Amino acid sequence: PPDDLKKADFKAVMDDGSVAETTDVLSRATQEQLFLAVRLSRIKEIPLPLPVILDDSLVIFGPRHLEKAVELLKELAGTHQIFVLTCHPHLVETVQAVISPVQCWRLEEGKFSPVKAGDLVEYLGE
Repeated sequence: PPDDLKKADFKAVMDDGSVAETTDVLSRATQEQLFLAVRLSRIKEIPLPLPVILDDSLVIFGPRHLEKAVELLKELAGTHQIFVLTCHPHLVETVQAVISPVQCWRLEEGKFSPVKAGDLVEYLGE
């Protein structure tokens, strides 16, 4: 990894075979998908299955890409505990549709409380 972890970047092979020296040529959603793929592959390489925490890292994915990403999380959930933090109801709906059952928790006034996915979607949509 680079000295400054906030400046992590990759070379990107373009459709025409040319190589871009940075991912800046990609859309933000494509960059996020690339970085998620790299993170998940590195997580799978760690022998001890540590918990995985995702903090709204899927929210800019389009519907098709979001569903595919959540399918990858479903596979990873077979060996890892996964926490998805979000304030976006569509993300909760997609996770619930692809991975069932899921545990949902609502944070309100500094307190966590268990909640059904549908109730959380409604709460977040307000």
